[in-house]
Amino acid sequence: MSRLILIAALILAGCTSPIVFRDPQTGHTAECTTANPTPLPAAKHDIDDCVAMFNHLGWTRE
Repeated sequence: MSRLILIAALILAGCTSPIVFRDPQTGHTAECTTANPTPLPAAKHDIDDCVAMFNHLGWTRE
């Protein structure tokens, strides 16, 4: 059972790595990440929404 918990923790850690965006006009950076404790699909949805917002604003992914 502890092995399963370790594998799940490693998978979740990889999914919550921040995605960094840079504003090409100002050079400011921002990160898309989640602290959502719900199951993986909801956390992915949070990050997808954040990525879509920065893409819409013209920021570039680092």
